[in-house]
Amino acid sequence: MSIHSRNDSVRYKSLGFLGYPDYRIGDDGSVWHKIRGNRSKIDENDVKRIMKMHATGKHTQEFIAGQFGISACNVCNLLAGRTWKNLGKWRRVKGDPDQDGYTRMFLGHRGSKRKRWGAHVLVLEAFAGPRPLGMHGIHKNENRNDNRLENLKWGSPIQIETRTIFSPEKIKVHPDGSKERWRDVVGYEGLYRVSDWGRIRSVERKAPIGGGSVRRVRSRILKYAYLNPKKLVKSYLVVNLSKRGRAEICLIHRLVLEAFVSPCPRDMQACHNDGDPQNNRLENLRWDTLQSNVDDCIPHGTRTNIQGENHYNAKLSNVAVDTIRRLFRWGFKQKTLAGLFGVGYVQIHRIVRNKQRIHN
Repeated sequence: MSIHSRNDSVRYKSLGFLGYPDYRIGDDGSVWHKIRGNRSKIDENDVKRIMKMHATGKHTQEFIAGQFGISACNVCNLLAGRTWKNLGKWRRVKGDPDQDGYTRMFLGHRGSKRKRWGAHVLVLEAFAGPRPLGMHGIHKNENRNDNRLENLKWGSPIQIETRTIFSPEKIKVHPDGSKERWRDVVGYEGLYRVSDWGRIRSVERKAPIGGGSVRRVRSRILKYAYLNPKKLVKSYLVVNLSKRGRAEICLIHRLVLEAFVSPCPRDMQACHNDGDPQNNRLENLRWDTLQSNVDDCIPHGTRTNIQGENHYNAKLSNVAVDTIRRLFRWGFKQKTLAGLFGVGYVQIHRIVRNKQRIHN
């Protein structure tokens, strides 16, 4: 536990205006919590009385515990210095990075007041004034771990989206340093946005929840899922989008093309140029025909050209196909051959006319 020692070079302000009088924040981005005693049993004066009673040697720990309505274990810990030794001092609140790289931490005790806050927002709220409507906290040097006041300012979401992102491992950063562009998801304007890197995020807004109440929806990067969980490597990526109470599972690569290229043309499909179904960057996608998409499978190695008796749906072996053609030349009728080999008349007709299994 880190106990606060005063630093004259750092300015501190209380977070009482947010409903957290036991917390204060420094202009260096550090958040501190004042250590309180047992909230329901004893206070500082009671601690001093307990110490005096024990110093006389006339009272046992069980007797002292009964006098103050606490357990003998609490008295033992108090006398051993394991509790109350840091009473009134300040403890630094630990923050953890979220999926976007911002440092966030929980303030308040258990209950309705306990809430997760971004350190950069707390600094701006305390030193720069309340958040203007529709504004977000922006890091000037693009380092989201640097929450010093001189590195922060209020700005619009567009200013965040057009900047080059430098963030932790969970954020995709392209080696060429290209900037990420955002556009509204077609059909979900004002609700979700898609980037040319294949990421989807929700738009900060107020959503009705019935009874005339509304809830605040924060802007965040949506987590993707796999279209086919059994094939994680070769599966397409999807996200769950909702509008007016109705949810829909959408393919990410189609959302990117619809937002940055055009709606899907007739008889076209979304194709990946490199054959990787999880690479949804705009330069890797295109609208193309079904046949072109199938032809790409063989050079990409995502599908082998299996024919003949090795095909998973083959009903006849190569020897059976040669036998059918030989018997037909000897005068056997096609219906008779269909009954002998247990297949349909159409399949026998295609075999003897060399329209099927012609490689044999």
